Amino acid sequence: MNVEVSNYYTTSFILKNQESVEYIEKLCKLFEDESNLLSGFLQPDASCKLYPYGKEKHSFILKANGFIDSGLDLRSSILSEKENEGQEEEKPINLLDQIQKHIKDDTWFFVDEYSCANSYVATYVSFYHQNQKIQHISNYEIKKDILKKMGI
Repeated sequence: MNVEVSNYYTTSFILKNQESVEYIEKLCKLFEDESNLLSGFLQPDASCKLYPYGKEKHSFILKANGFIDSGLDLRSSILSEKENEGQEEEKPINLLDQIQKHIKDDTWFFVDEYSCANSYVATYVSFYHQNQKIQHISNYEIKKDILKKMGI
């Protein structure tokens, strides 16, 4: 059986206010129960935690590891009716998207994702800006670019 295990690490980001901190912490806590995941499983030592970072108020880094065949997606039904209002049941709650919605104006962060399975290892770098712009690149794309530049 070939499963993929994914780990996620962010650069520092600054949340708007204490309410945003509490909301993101609540989402992180929900990842402790794999029945809250949209799909996949958790390794026994899986975790999803915010760590204070730097001197600025509400500044954190996120470390999330041990996600088997899963991303940082929660089932939308785990939130109360009020918080879930207007969302379709099928639409997942992605932790990184939620952080992006709750960061301070004109700020951004990067995410490094490391995924491995029996037959491959992959890394991805994603950029999230408060203005809702997102950019992703994989190590496969970087390798192709290097080979092209080398004429191979």
